[in-house]
Amino acid sequence: MDLTTEFSDRFPHSSVHLLDTTYRFSDKLSEVASDFIQANPAQISKEIKSHKAVKQKAVVIEHGNRVEKLLDDINSKAKSAKSVLLLGRNHYHKPELFSDWQKRFTNLSLEFMTCHSSKGKEADFVIIVNADEGQFPAKRKFIHLSDALTKGSDDYPHAEERRLFYVAMTRAKSRVWITYQSSPSPFVKELMDHDLVMVKK
Repeated sequence: MDLTTEFSDRFPHSSVHLLDTTYRFSDKLSEVASDFIQANPAQISKEIKSHKAVKQKAVVIEHGNRVEKLLDDINSKAKSAKSVLLLGRNHYHKPELFSDWQKRFTNLSLEFMTCHSSKGKEADFVIIVNADEGQFPAKRKFIHLSDALTKGSDDYPHAEERRLFYVAMTRAKSRVWITYQSSPSPFVKELMDHDLVMVKK
């Protein structure tokens, strides 16, 4: 991480060109995600521009066991095949009924993976599951191999987990739902205060 954030200091005769345009997600999702990741002052500051302007909010927070209902709504409204990524912090967050949902919701290309595995992926819709207190950010320190290789001196609270949550949110092309069962995690509480986030309780 230090090699990225301190690149100009380490290589003073270099020039930095920021990738500041996205063709994947909307301006609303871009603003929410950018504000979230840049809450960490060590993060490189940049404004992500989107080529997709939308009116409705692209980030929705849902309380309770709502995943099946969300999938049913997406499936019933889909006029063509849609891709949906269910993302969990860990493998054990995979819903027990996932295989049944794959068979039931015929308009959806439905896939579950961990947030780490989702890097480089995209889908029309994303549902982040189990974003509860102690789950995401993880209460216990899980060190993924990619994190171990890139970890720097960033001591901002939950810095790696924040970047991972950002990755999860930005896999969505249209909308991302963030669900929690009982008590929302610090990340969810933070997003609840954002003007462009819809909160359903």
